[in-house]
Amino acid sequence: SVRIGLEFSVPFYDRFVNLVWMPRGFSSGKGFLDFLRSPQMREMLEKGREVLHWRREVALHTLEVWNEDERPRLEQLWGVSVAPMGLEEFLDFVGRGHASLLRLAEYLHKHIQPSLRARAEILRARHDDPEAMEELQRLDNLGPDDVQALWLNPGHNPRIPNTEQPGACDNLPELMCMSAQKLSAYLKGLATGNRLILGTEGLSVEDVVELLWDCEGRITHLELFNMKSWVEGHLNNIAAINELQRVLNQGLAPRMKQMVRQMIRQMEMTGDDERLEKFHAILRDIPKLWAAYRHEPLKSRLGSNSASRSRSYGMGLAIRETLPRRALLAMKKSGSQQSAIPIYSPVEEQIRYNEPETPSPGQRLLAHFRFLPGCDHLGMERRRVWRAASEDCRVSNRGNMVNLGGLSPFRGNGLTDAPQGEEARPDGQYLNSSLSNWLKVLLGFIPAFVSFIYTQDWWFLAWFGTFIWFGITGVRNVVQMVMAARGAKRSTLTHWKEHVSVKRICDSLMYTGISVLLLEVMIRVWLLEDCFGVTVAEQPVVVFTVLNIVNGFYIFAHNVYRGFPREAAIGNLFRSALAIPVSSLYDFILFHLLLLWGIADPHMYLVPSAAVISKMASDTVAAIIEGYADSQMNLRMRRWDYESTIKRIFDCYTQLELLFPREDALICLARPGGLRGRGGEEAQRLERILIICALDLMYFWFYQPRAQEAFRHKVRSMAEADRAVLLSAQLVLMREREVSQFLVDGLLGRNFSKPLAFFLDRRKEYLRLMARICILSKPREAPACPVLFGEDKKS
Repeated sequence: SVRIGLEFSVPFYDRFVNLVWMPRGFSSGKGFLDFLRSPQMREMLEKGREVLHWRREVALHTLEVWNEDERPRLEQLWGVSVAPMGLEEFLDFVGRGHASLLRLAEYLHKHIQPSLRARAEILRARHDDPEAMEELQRLDNLGPDDVQALWLNPGHNPRIPNTEQPGACDNLPELMCMSAQKLSAYLKGLATGNRLILGTEGLSVEDVVELLWDCEGRITHLELFNMKSWVEGHLNNIAAINELQRVLNQGLAPRMKQMVRQMIRQMEMTGDDERLEKFHAILRDIPKLWAAYRHEPLKSRLGSNSASRSRSYGMGLAIRETLPRRALLAMKKSGSQQSAIPIYSPVEEQIRYNEPETPSPGQRLLAHFRFLPGCDHLGMERRRVWRAASEDCRVSNRGNMVNLGGLSPFRGNGLTDAPQGEEARPDGQYLNSSLSNWLKVLLGFIPAFVSFIYTQDWWFLAWFGTFIWFGITGVRNVVQMVMAARGAKRSTLTHWKEHVSVKRICDSLMYTGISVLLLEVMIRVWLLEDCFGVTVAEQPVVVFTVLNIVNGFYIFAHNVYRGFPREAAIGNLFRSALAIPVSSLYDFILFHLLLLWGIADPHMYLVPSAAVISKMASDTVAAIIEGYADSQMNLRMRRWDYESTIKRIFDCYTQLELLFPREDALICLARPGGLRGRGGEEAQRLERILIICALDLMYFWFYQPRAQEAFRHKVRSMAEADRAVLLSAQLVLMREREVSQFLVDGLLGRNFSKPLAFFLDRRKEYLRLMARICILSKPREAPACPVLFGEDKKS
């Protein structure tokens, strides 16, 4: 979910503090947009534009000062020419963002790169001079933050405005002159529900107490942690601030009184008479501050503040316990500063079981066994939900927060021969796909071939057993993927080859080749024959049982490692048990076939072929188990596709009905010309969305695996009136000329020829199918649809 807020800078003594205001309490996105159009918000946003204009003027004035003062000094210092910064180039660099000192520093860092390289050439020529090499290293580490501190700092040039101190700037906008107390009261009057977040960067616990007192409980959250501020060392007091938050939330008035007394004693020692009187007033009226957060806790907010283009501080924070195991392993392997975040947030795990909206045949079958003890949730969809309490975030050395994406520090300007290039070298996952696939096949083929040569006395299996083994795996994977996607059906426009994943086949060949070494050499020969004296000729059931059990656990392990669906991984544990009778059946059939062919001793061929027979049985069961898991995964994906698209259609339908209460807007949309401009921009927007949704549904039907089955299940679960709406919404595809024009105008980009041909060739067939599914299944009460059944029956 996205929450939109506005950031304000308010004066507080000799600096600015940040407040983030988030209006809440809107029933829909339209309600929020109406709120933005209200007269009060228009007035406030106009004041906000004054702030942006002031920051732009400060940035442009600083650019001018740099060109006039700092650039000549830099040329003299470096002994190279430095081009002046252009105003238009800077604004092009900013783009749709806002001009500010931060963007100016980023642009200046990019602008001086040619001069930096020229200066580096001069310094490299003096490689025997330690001072030159030290300066070269400093220039290589020169980032946008250093550029702002060196050349855009009012401490180095008094002509640059000091935007960090309220009293040092003239003509501040009105919003930047309002105190926290005045601004919080003003914002509270704009919306009935809102959240006001106080940024704690650079603040002491005394500052937070004073701001909470001034705002009279209107501050609802503290930004307890910010990744950028933490890395830069501006959050030195978060432990004391968190203690204050805990005392307020738990209603510990005596402890609150003790903390304020300690603050007063500290001020008396430092001689801070300006604030002493206010804190005496706070001490006399502690219940006022305590009561403000007694029933509504002071909650926490955490962030990354990744606004810079030069480096990233992550894409937000997550709680460690809620991350998948593979993500935790990847973070541990990366060795980034994940454990350095000193925030702990309690989290509660909840397991929910829901009846599936369109249960599969397997789920319907399992539902019949819920009467058994411990089987109450058979056939239900299991979902894990996490709940975190933002008011209970606390500072701890054993935090459970991790930084999504990790930190991306500035890696230098490439001026030295430091091993920066080695750090940037891509790893194995960026290897060429074809080469990677061949390496995987070889990695499986070599141990399999060596194993057959080592274990087989029969020359045919010794030389060709590996090819038979790989052939079984390859054929099984192809059949499994095609059948799981229903790729052999003529009603789709996809070829069966499009459902076959070459990468997945190569992965399977690699793992199955390794399994030959495990099953044939280590288990059958070394363990069973050499250690226990058990052979296929004497005890075939025992041998096949052991081989299939080991193979089942081996397959389960690499299925989990490869991230396969849970159904497939767990099913492979039972695959070994199911494969035992199948392998015995194959052995029995082959034995009698060899007898029919006139072979006197079939065991001469069956004994060395035990692993191949076991492999055939195992893959037969695997094709059923993994094929079913893949088909269920495809069905889940298609259900998500259809549910989101159909929900969007009904949202548009609702809005159209409100715009046109006296007529059926969907039927009007299906006629040539559509709404003919009625309803204004909102109606045109809804019309365009419905066309896009109808094209999406048409694409799903013909090109996505298992889409037709998922759509039929979805339609069966809908009420008859809803099915009529769904069909009417797709009749917009009858407007051949208008939809074609949408495609030509760039709805799908420049390569519109194939989508356009697909639409023109298949739209009539598709609409006939939709009519048959949505209406003709219930012929008793077919809804009025003049386009199909009234005015033009032929179409």
